[in-house]
Amino acid sequence: QSLGDPTPGLSPPAPIRSVRSRCQLCYRPDSVDGARRNCLHPTSQWRLIEPSVMIELTYQLLDTNALVERATSPAVGAVVLFLGVTRQFSDGRETVQLQYEAYEKMARLELSLLEEEARNRWPISECLIAHRLGLVPLGEVSVAIVTASAHRGDAFAAGQWLIDSLKESVPIWKQEHWTDGSTDWIHPRNKKPPLDNR
Repeated sequence: QSLGDPTPGLSPPAPIRSVRSRCQLCYRPDSVDGARRNCLHPTSQWRLIEPSVMIELTYQLLDTNALVERATSPAVGAVVLFLGVTRQFSDGRETVQLQYEAYEKMARLELSLLEEEARNRWPISECLIAHRLGLVPLGEVSVAIVTASAHRGDAFAAGQWLIDSLKESVPIWKQEHWTDGSTDWIHPRNKKPPLDNR
C-alpha cells in the first residue's frame, strides 16, 4: 500500500498544512496554522522545512538490518538501534495486536523537524526514523530509530530524546486491540485520531 493511499473504510483527513518553516537562528518552528511564535527574528531568517529522506512511514515490515547498515561507516564509533515492539500485556490487559493511523504528510514533516533538532543538539552522523502504519501483530516492530556518532553517549542521548519526542508530538495514533474484542486509542494524549471524528 502506497504512502498516499487512504485507509480502507475511513474518510480522507481534512486538508492540513503540508509545509512548515523554521528560524535558522533559533531553530523554532512555526505552528501548524503558520503563526510564528516565540521568535522575534526577521522573516528573512526563516526557511521551509521539507520531509527528510531519513524518514520512513510504511505499511510493510521494517528492515532494521538495512537501517543499521545504512548508519554504519568507518567514522562511526557507536550505532544505537531502538525498536518499539508490540507487547502482549499493557496495564494488566492482554493485547492481540496494535493498529497505527497517521496524518502522513504532517507526520513526515514533524519527524523531519525532530531529526534536524537531534542533529543540532548532538554530533550525530546519522539519524534514521522508520514507523510502521496499519496492523502490527505481537512481537513485530512498530518503530525503529537509529542514531550513529563517534561516541556512544551522543548516540544514546539522541535516540532516547527522539523516541520520547516522537511519542509526544508526532500525529501518529495507536489503537490497542484487546483479547476481549474491545479497542482503545492510546496515543497521543488518549485521543482518537481525527480520521475517526466524522
